[in-house]
Amino acid sequence: MSVAFFIVTEREIDGLDTFVNGKAIAGLGDEALQAVCTAAGVGSIFDFVSADPEELADFLDDEALGESVELAPEEWFAAAEGLQWTVKLTAYLEAHPAAVDGSAEVLEDLAEYRAVFEALQSHGVRWHFQIDF
Repeated sequence: MSVAFFIVTEREIDGLDTFVNGKAIAGLGDEALQAVCTAAGVGSIFDFVSADPEELADFLDDEALGESVELAPEEWFAAAEGLQWTVKLTAYLEAHPAAVDGSAEVLEDLAEYRAVFEALQSHGVRWHFQIDF
């Protein structure tokens, strides 16, 4: 099983498929991903990760959480933020393809993310990344 970053939207848009493979980006690993984001002058992909706290609590073992743990509220981001992130990261990787292993596949993920963010922006819909394990 592999890890992937996928887009969750605040509401559905008729006819919009938000599926993005997201495995190439996740496959870079945390350190390499952070390094390329820093080099590109963008925040980490993890800055955009969020989840519904109720869904997260259901996913996690209640005993592991304990009574005193309060989960962060779900965060939503403007599509323009995701679009800016993908545009800058894409430009960096196009100029520095050796910066990461599998840069062609990472660029494919970024192009798919960009297409979704452009559609979300045109409909005024917010989003966040979620991690699929």
